[in-house]
Amino acid sequence: KEAVDRNPEQLSLVELLGITQDAAGADRDAIRTLKSLVVREPNALKPLISLAQVQARQRDFDGAARTLTRAQEKAPEDEAVARDLVGVYLQGGKPEQALKVAKDLQVRRPLDAVGYVLEGDVRAFAKKWPDAERAYRPHEPAPGIQVGHHSDLMLRDRLPGVPVAVEGRRCRAAHLGA
Repeated sequence: KEAVDRNPEQLSLVELLGITQDAAGADRDAIRTLKSLVVREPNALKPLISLAQVQARQRDFDGAARTLTRAQEKAPEDEAVARDLVGVYLQGGKPEQALKVAKDLQVRRPLDAVGYVLEGDVRAFAKKWPDAERAYRPHEPAPGIQVGHHSDLMLRDRLPGVPVAVEGRRCRAAHLGA
């Protein structure tokens, strides 16, 4: 706090203070600090993502979803924001909203597999295995994306709580060095 007081224009220190406050259990202070950072950097994406992460850790899934929705408005093509938003909606018990995010991403980026993988994750979360498999196999994936090869394994032997997209990235990294 002292470093931020001495260097109020060092926005990275403000962000670090908010994260540290969250880690120390000072929930309200962390939210207040990160919200002030969002106000000071209205066009930046990172403060919104940091705020949403803190809100989600504090189990304020509605707040995290609102924050990530603002982030998505600033960067509609950012698949990391879409993934985080899907995760927050699922954690908050709103799978229909999560599915909407996945479908919107499919419309905006029809040649990318990420929207279909997210849809598969949502359907797998709801234990709708045939629908999940169909979502993972809607078309030939873009070069370098091995969605179809992983879906059978993911649907059968998934780690509890690990989205298919995360596990697919791990598998690609292990087998393809990607």
